[in-house]
Amino acid sequence: MIAVAMSDAPATTAADLPEGRRRLWRGERWTQLVVSALILAAAWINIRPLGLTGLAGLTTLLLVLNTAGVLLRHPTVVRIPDRWQSGLLTAWTVVAVALLAVSSASIAPAFAYLVAGSAGYRLPARISVPLASGSSIASALAVLLLDHAGVVSGWPWYLGFTVGLPVFLGIANRSRDRAVESALAAAAADRRAARAEAREAALAERARISRDIHDVLAHTLSGVGMQLELADLLLEQGDVERARAAVGTAHSLVREGTTEAGRAVRALRSDALPLRETLAALFDGTSDLTVTGSAREPATEVAQTVVRIAQEALTNARRHAPGGLVRARLVLGDGAVQLWVENGPGGAGSGAGSGMGLVGMRERAGLLGGRVDAGPLTVGPLSGGWSVHAELPG
Repeated sequence: MIAVAMSDAPATTAADLPEGRRRLWRGERWTQLVVSALILAAAWINIRPLGLTGLAGLTTLLLVLNTAGVLLRHPTVVRIPDRWQSGLLTAWTVVAVALLAVSSASIAPAFAYLVAGSAGYRLPARISVPLASGSSIASALAVLLLDHAGVVSGWPWYLGFTVGLPVFLGIANRSRDRAVESALAAAAADRRAARAEAREAALAERARISRDIHDVLAHTLSGVGMQLELADLLLEQGDVERARAAVGTAHSLVREGTTEAGRAVRALRSDALPLRETLAALFDGTSDLTVTGSAREPATEVAQTVVRIAQEALTNARRHAPGGLVRARLVLGDGAVQLWVENGPGGAGSGAGSGMGLVGMRERAGLLGGRVDAGPLTVGPLSGGWSVHAELPG
């Protein structure tokens, strides 16, 4: 009944609340206004004497001031600056106690109860509790002294000690509304965090798509470019048959790239990627592929990353060591998936690349908690070539 907008915290508004709580919030505000209106109506009807002089004039003045105090309780009626609240509530306490002392009407104590509750809600407990205690003591002494002097009679003096009790109800309502506002602030923080996570996820997805585009297109276009350069060189030398063969190879690479692009799109849309079949198709006719280990299928993200790393490693081998032997080995362990792509020395390649392929491979593996190592081979049958080793948790 005594809850009002808090002065030292952000005001709770209906728009901030869930629908059920919103209806309750509005109902509480309307209930407060109705109760306040009923108290004021009963006070103006029952408190007597009213007039312009003497005790009647004093009673009228006190009733007007208490009416103003009741209206100031409602921020929808009057909004009080925060710095004024302590002083206004203290002044209202004085006039409420005075009205209780000079009037014997049964409604007179209501103002003292209201101001104590409002002080408990609006002011910190270190201020509201002493104020309510002082109001109780002052009410009891005023009633006792005026009754003893024969000015006003009708109230037992110990009634004054009860007028400060609503301060604890005000403090309880204040704590409740603080908890609601804290919950709303936490919900707003959660929404902001969710938006930030969604943005991060979108950026990560964009980075992943860019890597997919690079892996698929670079694999195809670099091969097509090399074959067309070879065909141009062969035509200059007059070797038409070998030039046609190079153009045919370029056509095959274009078809392969189209197939890979379709496979990449399907992989993005599907929940599963057949790793063994995809790698077999990728290395078919150009490289040796060995698959060992468990027969289980790794997670979709791991399978996609393995395929993309294999594509990039194969593209690099074709670009930098064309015609060289390429060997790939996939090991499906119980807790990890490992891929080796090794190539021997070949013909003159296209020179140093941009390095984005190796960066992309390491980024992909890092996102899944894995790693990619790459470097030259110095021993074995492929000595003088290059090795790419990827290890992913799986």
